[in-house]
Amino acid sequence: MKRQIVVTATVLATLLMSPSLGVSQPSPTGSEEPGYWQPLATVNVNRPVSLTLVNNTGIPLEYSARNSPVQRLGDGARVVLGDYTINPNAQSDRERNLNVPINPPVEGYGQVLLHFDINSTVRNNNVTVTVRRANPGDRIDRELYFDENGRVYVF
Repeated sequence: MKRQIVVTATVLATLLMSPSLGVSQPSPTGSEEPGYWQPLATVNVNRPVSLTLVNNTGIPLEYSARNSPVQRLGDGARVVLGDYTINPNAQSDRERNLNVPINPPVEGYGQVLLHFDINSTVRNNNVTVTVRRANPGDRIDRELYFDENGRVYVF
């Protein structure tokens, strides 16, 4: 029985912390396409991008950007991550876009579902993301994604 619990917990932790494949991808033309998959904000890729994370979940969160070590953000805390460049002409995805996974820590909080509220009014190329617990019927979010054209998506 104990072995089954350990195996189940390990599999669940792996699934929750692994990168997830988006159901849809951004429009290749940059224009809006019919359907639910639309950018939630847009930044200017000719200027450095910053991101403000606000944790309103009631639990700590873990996040990472551009292969940086995982950081912890306490409940009620706010952090500004900044000066990321998005280079549409770069050869590597690491420089061409920006991925920011945001998850509850696996230990004790792995079942908490999150929703990202994004302020679509971008000021000084800063996007503000307020993370809260998802309500029934809300989109479940785990990652923030800035594409090579500056469009901001969540999945």
